[in-house]
Amino acid sequence: MRTRLLDAPWWVLALTTGVPFGTFMAVFNIVVDDDPLQRGIFAAAVGGAFFGTFMGLFLMRVNRRTRVAVGDVAPDRRVAVLRSAAKGPVPEDPAERAAAARLVAHQLEETRRNRWWTLGVTAAFLLLGGWLAVTSSPWWWCWVAMWCALLGWSLVLPARLHGRLAELQA
Repeated sequence: MRTRLLDAPWWVLALTTGVPFGTFMAVFNIVVDDDPLQRGIFAAAVGGAFFGTFMGLFLMRVNRRTRVAVGDVAPDRRVAVLRSAAKGPVPEDPAERAAAARLVAHQLEETRRNRWWTLGVTAAFLLLGGWLAVTSSPWWWCWVAMWCALLGWSLVLPARLHGRLAELQA
């Protein structure tokens, strides 16, 4: 999906993030919090609109940096470069391999740059979810599990990127 949305305008990115967020929020509000249907849907629409707008603008900036890191690869080969940066066999074409290596190096730098605030936000949401699970509803343990998974991913990602970069540069 990331390859298809790399050139998308901000409002498409806002819809692709805001609609699932709003849907999840509606289900959570109605099922878990026992909110009335109208209030749950209204809160989900407002939350989805705010989240989608923020994420659309944020992802537009991220995509711009990604396009710069990939460089001037032909548009029909860009999908192959993005995929080879993440997994699969190392490309035979030196230009594609170099573009994939630049992208992985860019991702590694972004991961390093955002490391501390990522860990801080994750820890804050873990604590909040744990407190809500104990004081409010056990459904909040799902929230805690999600943030634990994100924390694990953020801790594993740099080593994974280092390994892939070594493969692409070999």
